[in-house]
Amino acid sequence: MKKVYSAIGVRLGTFIGGPLAGGYLLSQNFKAIGRADLARRTQVLGMLITVAFLSALAAAPEGATDKIPGVIFPLLFMFLANRLFDRYQKEAVDQLLQAEEGTQLSNWRVVGISLLLVTITLLLLLFLILLLNPTL
Repeated sequence: MKKVYSAIGVRLGTFIGGPLAGGYLLSQNFKAIGRADLARRTQVLGMLITVAFLSALAAAPEGATDKIPGVIFPLLFMFLANRLFDRYQKEAVDQLLQAEEGTQLSNWRVVGISLLLVTITLLLLLFLILLLNPTL
């Protein structure tokens, strides 16, 4: 039985864990639906977006992001992950679940994975801040 994450799980995970979590969850779905070629690309895309975003945050002058509401970036990442799910996975995931060839993984699992990956993301951000601002 193949295990997949639902659209809600992908959105929730991406909102909590950022693009790193979104990339991981989407890649696991790609593996489950037989698209291993896209699974690796999705993981790499999630990592690249995470590093690029964190590098931009770490290099930004102090106060540069103060006027941007904090929820904007998680919503943007969630929107992107949702678009990828809808375009490349929705139909195949729905078919697996309807044919009872697959099972939906718990959203509690999604939360746990996302919390782990957001912790890794925050540690990476700290590393980048210290690397880009050696006077701290």
